[in-house]
Amino acid sequence: MRRPAVVFPAVFGAGIFAAYRFCQEALMWLILFTFAVAFFIYMILKEYDRKILSICLAVCFFATGGIRLMAMDAAFLQVQDISGTTCISGTVISAESESGRNSFIIRNDETGVLVNYYGSIDDIRKFPGSCVKVSGRLSLPQQQRNPGCFDYRLYLKSCGIGAVMTADHIELLNENDMPVIKMSALFKSYFERILEDHVAPDAHGLLMAMTFGEKNGLDEELYEEFRGTGTAHILAVSGLHVGIVYGLISLTMRKKKGPLFYSGTILFLILYVTAAGFSPSVVRAAVMIGIHSFAGLLHRKYDLLSAAGTAFIIMLAGNPFRLFSTGFQLSFLAVACMGVMLPYMSSFYKGIFLVPVSVQLGTVPYTAYVFNSLAVMSLAANVPVVILAGILLPAVFILAVAAAVSDAAADLAGLFLEAGCDLMICINRQLYADGKSLFDVAGPPLWLMLIYYGVIFLMMSEKGQLMRLRKLYKEMIIVIAAVVAVSVLLGWMCAGEFRKADVIFVDVGQGDCIHVRTDDGKNYLIDGGGSSGFDTGKKVLKPYLLKNGVKHIDAAFVTHLHEDHYGGIKSLAKDGMIRSVGVYEANCLNERRIIEETGADIFYLYAGQRVKLAEDVFLDVIAPVKLPVHEYEKIIHNEEDENKASLIFRLDYHGCSILITGDIDSSGEKLLIDMYGKDLKCDVLKVPHHGSRYSSSEVFVDASDPEIAVFQVGKNNYGHPDRDIIKRYENAGAEIYRNDISGAVGIDIKPAGKNEVITMLD
Repeated sequence: MRRPAVVFPAVFGAGIFAAYRFCQEALMWLILFTFAVAFFIYMILKEYDRKILSICLAVCFFATGGIRLMAMDAAFLQVQDISGTTCISGTVISAESESGRNSFIIRNDETGVLVNYYGSIDDIRKFPGSCVKVSGRLSLPQQQRNPGCFDYRLYLKSCGIGAVMTADHIELLNENDMPVIKMSALFKSYFERILEDHVAPDAHGLLMAMTFGEKNGLDEELYEEFRGTGTAHILAVSGLHVGIVYGLISLTMRKKKGPLFYSGTILFLILYVTAAGFSPSVVRAAVMIGIHSFAGLLHRKYDLLSAAGTAFIIMLAGNPFRLFSTGFQLSFLAVACMGVMLPYMSSFYKGIFLVPVSVQLGTVPYTAYVFNSLAVMSLAANVPVVILAGILLPAVFILAVAAAVSDAAADLAGLFLEAGCDLMICINRQLYADGKSLFDVAGPPLWLMLIYYGVIFLMMSEKGQLMRLRKLYKEMIIVIAAVVAVSVLLGWMCAGEFRKADVIFVDVGQGDCIHVRTDDGKNYLIDGGGSSGFDTGKKVLKPYLLKNGVKHIDAAFVTHLHEDHYGGIKSLAKDGMIRSVGVYEANCLNERRIIEETGADIFYLYAGQRVKLAEDVFLDVIAPVKLPVHEYEKIIHNEEDENKASLIFRLDYHGCSILITGDIDSSGEKLLIDMYGKDLKCDVLKVPHHGSRYSSSEVFVDASDPEIAVFQVGKNNYGHPDRDIIKRYENAGAEIYRNDISGAVGIDIKPAGKNEVITMLD
């Protein structure tokens, strides 16, 4: 086996992935591990071929990965939501303060806890490394609530955190519980004070982000510019930064590389990694440099991919949930590109762009898949920005040394750093071009990403090149076909149940939003949620749509213009994702305002109209009726009438009837019953007004008689949904689903009315 330090970590990671996605029965993994070990020992005793032994060992690593994930998850599962006040104690790993909120991570024997404290703390910088006792309300982090979207709970698990606490009291027990963490915090605060004293505020924020990944002092617009050119990675401490620091140390000690140099380097890296918050890319780079140092001490050859494989398994053995961290994946993908693509491409080109082109070729598809954006100036921006970072980062350490010698020397170094920061910002800003260089992209399917990387790495690897040189075309076709088959199978298995859903009640918190997908690939929204203090369109709907392959909405329909229905629609429309918006005809008096808010084409709706969405898919407007203009004026000038004037739709999807009721109250329901009577009967009902006690009257529930009742509701202070209303639907025989409990709710519409309900959380 050419590189066992690559193969075995790969199967170890595959075991972790399989345990998380497909099989979470710990007993099954223990049985697999036991059989694999027993068979491996048997093979050794029988002196079988090395290939068979390697396969047995690979299965052992695979099973070990699954067992490790199960063990780690068991520790996380011990933490549960606690309604009252509880106390925890442990060592503070890291701490930060921003906008009146202090947050720090406490580590104890079981798991980490993220603590948020809104009281005053004299100096939070003394907390890292200290043992503290905290009392407050403990809760589990929020899970993924819409298909394909961010999973906060999984993210925190990848950081070793299993719970979140809102603290009301903090007690410092021991200020020197972990001296290494304390030293690293002092190391970081020393640099922060030096930068505050000798550089301008803008440069200070940029340099702290570059040096320690500390973004609190970084201007939001400036960060957006770096993200827009694909250079934001320099603002989060990564392997690049560790490599630059290691290069600086190597340069200054190039003639004294003995045991003292290597041990000093490792100690410095431990401090730097701790100060940088143990980010995956930093830990990976530090482990690889540590391996390089040991190789130097032992006078052994250093192999990049083998070192990366070793770092991979060490990091996942510590926390297997790191496998699902974007930073972890991107870091090792970049190393894989350098280890596989760079040697291949160097046979064609050896210029200054070799490394960035190799890394960009490998990471751009991944970043487009994860972040749903494509920075077209990424390559052009990365070359000068990375070069400047390679100059400025060592200069920060030179400034720290100069400050200990002379204020004049420190001021001179500060002026140099300010000039470098200004140049970096200027170059980046020009290439950003006011956001014109950043494009939104709909997420490609996972199977396509797997095929891309599988084929690229195969063809550029040593094995692939040997097959091509030896003209083993038949073998190449077989291997490529196997890669495609496995990629398609894995993509299908990981796609999730929501791939089947035709109608999705999107979780937008306290608000309504329904996504309709048709067989011919069209997409429609009925309402879009919204909140006065939160951009639901940008932060919830846009990621949800792009992650699910939707770049544009063919049309949006708004029941009424209250923020919790209209806010997300106007945000998406302003962003260019919605071209036409349908509203009740009374809003013709508000046309100028709506056009200013959305920038979209407006069309007007009233009872009796039918909109064809696709073949055998229709949206019928059943209320309110068309009225004279003077009646519209009354509605527009009286916001209390807005709920009474909510558009009511009946979605007819291949024979399945879905009644969408906006925010009507019991008086609005009576008007519907007077107009339609028993014709209101439906298969699925979007419960009126989020389950308010002033709606869903007994006669309305009886008339609509839904098989499925969906409450679009989130955390609120209105008492939605009312318990009596929920009971009313249950007594009517309806299946109850709530966004606040189930997350997104999908309906897979099937023939003969056998519709399947899919939920995110239960």
